Amino acid sequence: MRKSFISACVMMLAGCGEAPVTVEIGQSQAWGTPQIEITSIVDGVTVKEVKVNRGNCTAAPYQELPRDLAMGTTLIAVPGCPNVVEVAVSTDKGNYDFSFNQ
Repeated sequence: MRKSFISACVMMLAGCGEAPVTVEIGQSQAWGTPQIEITSIVDGVTVKEVKVNRGNCTAAPYQELPRDLAMGTTLIAVPGCPNVVEVAVSTDKGNYDFSFNQ
């Protein structure tokens, strides 16, 4: 019984860790438009979905999703709105929300 309880606690804490990706709002060098830059900070992560402003703004990734990212590689997505307030990234390691001050 005690072993099951400890295992359950460890499993719950596993989802509470640090996000395996960072998210930044950058600018396209070619067009000067905003772009969302999702960068892996772990050895391997699969990005399954990207939602902008709780789904109220489209996000068009340059690469097809799901997308495997190695450490230090970046997935670029173009938002369909001028003001990105929140980006939700769904990965094989969990779901993570990133907020940006306007």
